[in-house]
Order: sequence, then C-alpha cells, then structure tokens
Amino acid sequence: IQVLSDFTGREGWANMPQERERLIALIRRTGATGVVFVSGDVHLASISKRTKGAPYPLWELTASALNQRSRSISPNRNRVAGPYTEPNFGMIEVDWDRADPEVSLKIQDVAGKPVIERRIRLSTLVSG
Repeated sequence: IQVLSDFTGREGWANMPQERERLIALIRRTGATGVVFVSGDVHLASISKRTKGAPYPLWELTASALNQRSRSISPNRNRVAGPYTEPNFGMIEVDWDRADPEVSLKIQDVAGKPVIERRIRLSTLVSG
C-alpha cells in the first residue's frame, strides 16, 4: 500500500498517520539511508516525494496495474509525477558507475516504453 499518499479513501498509510510518522521517525533515528518506497495496488502509477518531517526527501514509486486501466484518480499532494492510468509496470535502475550513483524511478507502459521517470542522486538520500 502507498506510504506517502495523503488520500484516506483507500487502503494506505494515510489511514494510519501515527504509524506512518513512527516509520519515518525510525528512518531518522536509525540513520537509514537510501530509502525509497515501492508500492502498488491502486490501479494507477505515480511518483511521490515527501520532505516534511523526513530526514531527507523520501520517494515512492507506485506502479499498477499491468492488466487494467484506472477509472478514478485519488488526490495526493505528494505526487510529483503522474498519475498514469493505463496498464503499466515499474522499474528501478541504479547507475553505480557514476561518482554519485543515480537512482532512476520509472513507470513503463505494457510495451516497455517509459512514460514517467525521475532521477535521484544517491547522495540526496541521506540525512543532512
């Protein structure tokens, strides 16, 4: 289920705000770096980003569904790309050959063509 979406009308961490804040506090307290959430089951694709209260920008790649289109789009103020409502799948690639590795979050259509993409430097996924 989605972690960063703020829509409470479906299953998601938005329905459990204290638990979500506890998860983010755990990331902060343990010094966990490189956290990127991956989710699905909402029948659309998007990329979300949250900075409020987070130790560094938290990103989420949501991909679904591969076999059907979405009929509704839920609001999400943390969404920075999308929504894409046609059948899709997600892909995460990491370019380790760069001095500052690059994480690429992608949504691709059923033919494998990228339709949404965000590139993130690994150095941005650490506490500042």
